[in-house]
Amino acid sequence: MSGERITGLDLARAISILGMMFVNYKISMGAEGSGPAWLSWFVSLFEGRASAVFVVLAGIGFAIFICSLQQVPQF
Repeated sequence: MSGERITGLDLARAISILGMMFVNYKISMGAEGSGPAWLSWFVSLFEGRASAVFVVLAGIGFAIFICSLQQVPQF
């Protein structure tokens, strides 16, 4: 690779970060059980999943980084 970004990986990272923000905002503000039902349902989609997805994506990014280092000629 020539230093180009992987758009799908960046998009997945952004979605997982937003998911973690939704869940943590709900927890830190004590908003569990309050608010519209659709909003509680939406936030519950991310609970437990967003952080796990982010960790997996971090591992993939680290693996891509290590592979790119191996392709650079060493002097």
